[in-house]
Amino acid sequence: MKKIILLVLAITLSNCSKIKVLDEPTTYIFNKPLQIDSTKFQLLTERFNLNNIEEVSETYGGLKPKYEMSYVTQLLTDSTTVNSLWLNQGLLPFGFNILVKNRDTFEIIDTKTKFNDYFLPISDEEEALSYVSIITGTSCEYEFDIKFRYRTFVKTINRSYAIKVKNGFETLTFDYDLFGCGPHSHYSVKNFVDYNGNIRLIEKRKIYENPEEDGLCVD
Repeated sequence: MKKIILLVLAITLSNCSKIKVLDEPTTYIFNKPLQIDSTKFQLLTERFNLNNIEEVSETYGGLKPKYEMSYVTQLLTDSTTVNSLWLNQGLLPFGFNILVKNRDTFEIIDTKTKFNDYFLPISDEEEALSYVSIITGTSCEYEFDIKFRYRTFVKTINRSYAIKVKNGFETLTFDYDLFGCGPHSHYSVKNFVDYNGNIRLIEKRKIYENPEEDGLCVD
């Protein structure tokens, strides 16, 4: 009986979290992004010499005004001379951009300047959260599966939010060390963004790590 109780206790602890998730403040992105018709993906892939095209995440739903969009990737080679909003940190160099349908034409947004031309100024909390998450390459998180066996570095965390402050918004998003060798840490990232899209890092905090990923190397 004692062994059974200890086993049940061990299983329970393994599924518990040592970090308390606070309910407030929280900002949800309720609006859904407009997606480019997937039946056009093959044609657009050939037209823009893309490696991949896919739907944008729901994070894009807060951007204003609304455009049909897709997420596109292109393998970068020595002969490739293209701009990229983001570059991956892996073994194969890929550039990541956004394809926008503006009336009857398509345009690749491959610089922050182009992105700002479409979506600035920032008007509310939902848009601020979308903007910061996209530009910084961080994510909006609301549910956390933090096991008791994980290494933790904080006692509490908030869900993603944007709060209106003087001259702009304070936002909270999350980051993860995907590439390289372990440990692969998870972080909370607090930024300030003004109405014109200028982002200033306030604080980046390591929040937890999965010890099972210590020996994991990702190229």
